Amino acid sequence: MRVPTVKQKPREAQVKSWPAPRNGWIANRNLAQPGARNPDGSVVSGALILDNFFPTATTARLRRGFELHADIGGAEVDALFAYIAGTNEKLFAADNGKIVNIGGVAPVDDVTGLAGGDWISAQFASSGGIYLRLVNGTDTPLVYDGTDFDTFPALTFAGDYNGNDASILNFVWPHGNRLFYVEKDSLNAWYLPVGQIGGQLTQLPLGGVFERGGSLLFGAIWSNDSGAQGGLSQQVIFVSTEGEVAVFQGSNPGDINDWRKVGVYRIGRPLGKRAWFRAGGDIMIATSVGLVPLSAAVTRDFAAIAPAAISYPIEDAWNRAVHLRSVGEWRCELWPTQQMAVILPPSTPSLESEVFVVNVRTGAWCRFTGWDMRSSVVFKERLFFGAPEGQVMSALTGGQDGGEPYAGVYVPLFDDFGTPTNRKIAQFARASIRARQHVALELTTHSDFVVDMPIAPLAVDVNDSGVWGAAFWGSSNWGESTDLITIEDWQSVSAAGTTLSAAMQISSDDPVPMDVEIVRVDVTYTMADIIT
Repeated sequence: MRVPTVKQKPREAQVKSWPAPRNGWIANRNLAQPGARNPDGSVVSGALILDNFFPTATTARLRRGFELHADIGGAEVDALFAYIAGTNEKLFAADNGKIVNIGGVAPVDDVTGLAGGDWISAQFASSGGIYLRLVNGTDTPLVYDGTDFDTFPALTFAGDYNGNDASILNFVWPHGNRLFYVEKDSLNAWYLPVGQIGGQLTQLPLGGVFERGGSLLFGAIWSNDSGAQGGLSQQVIFVSTEGEVAVFQGSNPGDINDWRKVGVYRIGRPLGKRAWFRAGGDIMIATSVGLVPLSAAVTRDFAAIAPAAISYPIEDAWNRAVHLRSVGEWRCELWPTQQMAVILPPSTPSLESEVFVVNVRTGAWCRFTGWDMRSSVVFKERLFFGAPEGQVMSALTGGQDGGEPYAGVYVPLFDDFGTPTNRKIAQFARASIRARQHVALELTTHSDFVVDMPIAPLAVDVNDSGVWGAAFWGSSNWGESTDLITIEDWQSVSAAGTTLSAAMQISSDDPVPMDVEIVRVDVTYTMADIIT
């Protein structure tokens, strides 16, 4: 007896969507729990990879590129610093032999014959004017008066210490209307009388303060509103190479009634004397355990400080960079008008250049690749950085990296779509983006936590009609949405696994920036049977 064959119904396609990665790059999450929630209860809309896209409060934008601002010739740009006094605004770059004024039409060598270029500068006002005081731990300290550099007024030591050779000073900062200095490779700080930029220094020995030893790395001023000792008053901190921070109140270490120790706190090992920035009254320090707010070190035990780090969402990537980039100093730069901070790990010959970038308003992270930044400064609300061969670049300008193409990469967190044991078969993918015109975009799907990205697509030319020199170039701010349209293109994809992710790559290779924004990525898929 014949039995009729049961007709199999085709499996219905389903859709999975990943919203814009407004929570940024996530590198500390259990891969099998993509649906983890933020402290406010919302689902994390983050990315496994977010390269060259900057996360904002609502979306993620393809970064702009960089272009040459000045070339000081040959050697690595070790330091960038500015002098601003009213309308007198100067920008300087230094390598290991000279200091160059790069604020004009052409670079001008202001100081030559130097032995080092790692200058730390502090702007300071005295009765004689507004000055820059500069030290680098190698050369005689310099003074800039708004017109010229000089070694006078000189710095001297009580008792002819070190033969009155002030080249041992390698950090300077103002506090309480006086200048403080760090003596390199020691636990000695020094300070000048009130209102002076030169003269005899007074020693402030701190060897008995730091139990873990090491040497002083840097100092800064800090406002702490979390404790009764300081209230909102300004305090001064001294940071050691071993990760201890000594906090003092007062402005005159020579007056017992005006100077007292508030406490000594442990953070991770600081990654460099420039590896910190001030955010409001707090200080963020790049350490071996993360980007740590000093206020967290005051209120938490050192063993529990890592989860309080601003960099906690990228903890695994941060730790890997600390391990692999152990030679050289890290640097940090805050760019307030763009609401971002850039963290510069040292470059190594065997590793791709990378910059960790955080949205300081939302705490979301991303990574900029292809930027070999050796120094940085924000000047006239623009970010400049020094390159390995004497170039000074202007950041987030145009759509090329120094004339070369670059690509943005977004890989959402893998998801099992609520059925961890079923196999999913991807069919089509769609990226919803906003841009000023059609872009070169490639979608690929990946399975079971393995990402194998193809080569980025070739870029398309940007239509610059009505843009060059007006609506965008040279006038608009990065991130502004000018005449953006929504683009939604379906592409055929192929991947199968219990978890899927849909990756997007966009290439930029045009002098005009593309300013692409991610809205959403969708994938259609069919569900197979449970795998046993």
